[in-house]
Amino acid sequence: MFNKSAPIRFHPSEAPTIGEDLAITGDVTSKGELRIDGRVQGNVHCLSLILGENSEIKGDVKAEEVLIRGRLIGSVRAVG
Repeated sequence: MFNKSAPIRFHPSEAPTIGEDLAITGDVTSKGELRIDGRVQGNVHCLSLILGENSEIKGDVKAEEVLIRGRLIGSVRAVG
């Protein structure tokens, strides 16, 4: 269940970023937080994920926390 009082752990300025000018074909894995502003065609597995407004993922996402501002064509699975 969603907990409104739970602290949000995202730190966008500190997260490694896949920039808007990058397109990746293949799976992306990170042991920490990840921000995607570009495009990924593949699965993404990380601790927490931020999808920027112009981002696009065609694949499945596994993460403890996900913030979607862009486009995700696939499924999201909470892990943790």
